[in-house]
Amino acid sequence: MNFHAIMPFYRQRLTEILIKHFESMNLVFHPVCDRIDIQPFKDNKISWIQPLLVRPLQIPGDQCYRKNDDFIVMADIIDEDYYGFIHDDDMYVPGFIDKIKKQTAKIIFYSASRGQAWATADIGPYNWPPVPLIINTIEDVRIANIDMCQVIVKGEILKQVRYGNSSVCSDGEFAEMLKKTWPNDILILPEFGVNFNYFQPGRYLNQEGQPIFPTVTLK
Repeated sequence: MNFHAIMPFYRQRLTEILIKHFESMNLVFHPVCDRIDIQPFKDNKISWIQPLLVRPLQIPGDQCYRKNDDFIVMADIIDEDYYGFIHDDDMYVPGFIDKIKKQTAKIIFYSASRGQAWATADIGPYNWPPVPLIINTIEDVRIANIDMCQVIVKGEILKQVRYGNSSVCSDGEFAEMLKKTWPNDILILPEFGVNFNYFQPGRYLNQEGQPIFPTVTLK
């Protein structure tokens, strides 16, 4: 059984660091790209990296949810494998994927860390404060309390669903749909499984209290 990381990909400048982090996690990496985004992967010969070329975005707001649906429609999805959606500035916690592979639930929800510090030098939509998104019970799975990277599903479930692009809360709507449709197939893992905005400068600190990524600039 494999784990597949589905990534609506935009940030070409993070390609090398994303691959460096993923290569030790024994997963299949699916960067979902349009003809511009796919440039770093055009000569890819690494078997566990499997880019998917999709049509360009048509309107502002399409973004990640449209690319997620493109993957569902176009990819060869394996029923027994696990699939997770992750942004291209987030990263799974070391050891988390190994734990997921030992599970049997069809749907898994888990918590997300947002780091220790607010990178105040950054501006724009990715400058979220470092308040974690905690999933302790199924009641915590709701709009505005869960990100798309906190959901993992078996392929047999993924084939049956779509994100759509109804609102900026499509990730929460998607999670709520899953818990309503398959209430008996859900596992809650309260632990942190993903570091949200992991590569944002100054957000995550090492044991000495220094930024892990002091020089990377996200836009």
